Amino acid sequence: MNKKIQPLLLKPGEKLPQNVIDALKNANATVQKNKNFEDYRLKIQRALQLPDYVPMTESQKFYYGGFLEGEGSICIGAKKGKNCKFGVYLDPGFNVTQHVNGAKHLFNGLSYFRTGRIRYKSGSNATLVFEIDTRQSLIEKLIPFYEEYVLPCACPAKRERFEKYRFMLYAFEQKKHLDFQSFVYELGPIWDDLRMQKDQKNETFASLEEFQQYCIAFVQQ
Repeated sequence: MNKKIQPLLLKPGEKLPQNVIDALKNANATVQKNKNFEDYRLKIQRALQLPDYVPMTESQKFYYGGFLEGEGSICIGAKKGKNCKFGVYLDPGFNVTQHVNGAKHLFNGLSYFRTGRIRYKSGSNATLVFEIDTRQSLIEKLIPFYEEYVLPCACPAKRERFEKYRFMLYAFEQKKHLDFQSFVYELGPIWDDLRMQKDQKNETFASLEEFQQYCIAFVQQ
């Protein structure tokens, strides 16, 4: 791809062109079907008018680690599901949001980790989201990067948050989410601790107690 391509830059308040939004949607829909990551990566590059990805040096990885420490979000959602063993499933994820003018940082993550998706944030003017939502990718790619390049400079609060998040991911690998006591009384409290915002109208559960009581009632039915 031409490295001298004109970057896509918007002024404050300008909206992302509809053709770019459509190109992102198309790329994400296509990769869901064909699972061709490299084809997907190039479509994202073209849609956002970005230069070729250049592999990061060791110092650049530490810079990117600092970027993720400040801008990245590790999270675990709780969602109801009638087909779930205990009526609820815990859904770990990772995301970074940036205005389209900073899309290079998202594309670097996509290219380095070789997993995840970049999408337009619905309702925004020009905000993009890079996200990884598969447990295997989180464990095999994100966790090692955090351990080596993010944690050395992380603040105590974010270090503690990461350690709980990592524990949750490894607990899934150990099948703890299939044991009622572990799921409700060990993993549930970690989910509650990792919630960044509480008392929101769209919350699945308003509290840990509500989460636990729902699971208990579900298995008793």
